[in-house]
Amino acid sequence: MSSTEINFKIPILTATNFKGVWQGASKSFLQAKGLYYTISDTLPNDAPDQMKADWKRDCQKAQGFIKLAVSPAILPKIEKLDSAKKMMAELTKEYGKASVAPAIIDLRRLLETVIPGNKHPGPALDNIRAAFSRLEEVSVNIPDNLR
Repeated sequence: MSSTEINFKIPILTATNFKGVWQGASKSFLQAKGLYYTISDTLPNDAPDQMKADWKRDCQKAQGFIKLAVSPAILPKIEKLDSAKKMMAELTKEYGKASVAPAIIDLRRLLETVIPGNKHPGPALDNIRAAFSRLEEVSVNIPDNLR
C-alpha cells in the first residue's frame, strides 16, 4: 500500500446514526474520492459532452457508495432514485431531523463513558463533548453542573 492510500471505514446508515455519524463520514469519503461535487453542485445544461460524461460516471460512483453504505432496511427508499444528489436529499429528509432514539443512544453512551486512569483521557473526553453537542442539537439540555 502506498503512503497516499487511506482505508476508509464508513458506518452503515441505520435509522439512528445519520446526524451523529453517517452524514459527516459519508461526506468526507465522497470528498476524498472527488465525488461530492455530484451532490453539492448542479451540472449546467450547456455543459460540454465530456463534462456530462464525467459527471454521469462520478454520479454513478457516488450512488454506488451510498447504496453500499445504507442498511438493507433503508435501501428500498433510495435505490430507484437516479442521482446521488436525490439520494442524499431523501436520506437527509428522512433521517436528518431530530428524533428521540439517537438522543437516547447518545445519552446512554455519555453515561457509560469511562475515563481511563492508565491512559490519556483525551479520546474519552472527546466522546463526551461530542455526545453533549449531539444532545444539544436535538434540544436536550444538560445542566451545567452535570457537564
